Amino acid sequence: MALISLAAFAQTTREIVMEEGFADYCPTLYHEEDLVVVEGIPDGVDHRDALQRMIRRQGLVGKEFMFGVLSGPDEVMTGHVGPGGATFMVVRMVEGEVQVHEHPRPAWWQPED
Repeated sequence: MALISLAAFAQTTREIVMEEGFADYCPTLYHEEDLVVVEGIPDGVDHRDALQRMIRRQGLVGKEFMFGVLSGPDEVMTGHVGPGGATFMVVRMVEGEVQVHEHPRPAWWQPED
């Protein structure tokens, strides 16, 4: 399924936040060539929770997909989930520059719950 690598997905995410800013970034799912942007999340709902609910509703648990989600004021967590497990990269502001780095599994990542 992975038509692009997680590194390429994270780099594209970096370019988006550089143009639009972190505050306007909406959770994004990439599955089987479909890119879904999760919009209309009510105020007060954590985007990470909304993304994981969408993963469950779309029946993606156990399938291969990529995602991006605002995980802090100046941070977007990206991930590739597939048969071999999950890998993560973070796009964040570091000393005035938007950078991309590998990241361990975040504690909040619980899409199966």
